[in-house]
Amino acid sequence: MEERIFLKDENFLVVYKQQNEPMAVCTGLVKDYLGGKNLKPIYELETLACGPVVYALNKKTFDVLSALYKNKEFDFKFYAVTVGQPKQDSGTFSAYVTMDKKENKLIHIPQLNAGVENFGIIFHTLQKIQQIQLVKIEVNEILPETIRFAMADLNMPIFGDKAYNGDILAKNTNTALCLVDIRFKHPFKEEFLSFRAMVPETKPWNYFDLNKIFKLKIGG
Repeated sequence: MEERIFLKDENFLVVYKQQNEPMAVCTGLVKDYLGGKNLKPIYELETLACGPVVYALNKKTFDVLSALYKNKEFDFKFYAVTVGQPKQDSGTFSAYVTMDKKENKLIHIPQLNAGVENFGIIFHTLQKIQQIQLVKIEVNEILPETIRFAMADLNMPIFGDKAYNGDILAKNTNTALCLVDIRFKHPFKEEFLSFRAMVPETKPWNYFDLNKIFKLKIGG
């Protein structure tokens, strides 16, 4: 667990959640690492996504960081490999969505009603190689499946995401979605904190010149 820790102090901890690791498992491992200390995540990542997660180690810190998160004062940058011919390479996307329990995936809803989520993203294609693209996605909140839904709606489902037809090029592969950058204000100091993870060094990520892209693009 030690190698997965970005930062730890008396108030909060930032830890890397591995791909295909449920949040409950990640939280349990962190709790064991801290000797059974209670902790709460400020946000949660889907099981199939990897990236940094911020945990509060006491109620005061949780209240402060949760308020920042609810006010959309966290900045998140995801990276994804997508497939298909996108409607556009860069831009914004927003929608009202709800979970279709029969299909077990998000669907469009024309207006905001009870049980409906409203979300928006900013996306930018960094590199294309034949039928796949490396895409940066910026959000201020993390809602389950919304990024996957948005990319599919833009005709560029995430590689390996069988729920949204992202497995057309390869079956039974990991979904290529990773939270890479997070930035937020320190709960008790006048400073901002930034943390950066790397995407997995496996297919389809390694089809791209990641060293060049991350050096030139990741902070922008």
